[in-house]
Amino acid sequence: MVTSMDLIARFAEAINTRHYRGLKRHVGRIGWLEKIELLSLDLHCWQPPPLPRMRMEVDFGFGGEADVRAMARDSGLDVQRQEALYLEKLRRGDLLYVGKRREEVVFYLWVITGRKDMINHFMLLEEGEFAVERSFTKEECRGHGLYPYGFIALIDEAKGRGLHCCLTDIALHNPPMLNTARRLGFERTDSFYLWLRHPFGQYTFPRGPLAARFIPK
Repeated sequence: MVTSMDLIARFAEAINTRHYRGLKRHVGRIGWLEKIELLSLDLHCWQPPPLPRMRMEVDFGFGGEADVRAMARDSGLDVQRQEALYLEKLRRGDLLYVGKRREEVVFYLWVITGRKDMINHFMLLEEGEFAVERSFTKEECRGHGLYPYGFIALIDEAKGRGLHCCLTDIALHNPPMLNTARRLGFERTDSFYLWLRHPFGQYTFPRGPLAARFIPK
């Protein structure tokens, strides 16, 4: 039986496609509804996909508070308004993974274990699982393959820490990121969540088998 939440999910999927950009602009004035796919990657037998040679030299590794403060001073990294949040993420145990070119951070993503913050929920992660989120590449460095190369470098680090399964969440209206994730080996789960944003707040509505792991705040 089709439920009201199923109908809302179909509506979200429709308005997140390129055919409904005019509607998106109109609805966006009062709020917005996104469908976010949950994808997983089993690392037990994972092999990195063939990739073209990276066209710039970047060193990847885990970062710290000094990196967050340096990133906040760089207008090209979209961190200025999130410095306090990022420092708090480090203090509660989230891991910052960065790519540096000549000691300058040009790429980053967050590695989450234990529980993942999902607006008005927490998603519980099982032992051996980790999630990646909030990836960002400086505009002048895009198109050089930093995300796939950075992710592959991260997998080696993750395996060394005993992690064997990676989860990520990607908005349906972001086909390039979805394609990159699938190229890296991520597979769609049967779960997703709806993200509702409006002037009075933000809410997530999980659906599917993984929804049982979403704990209201």
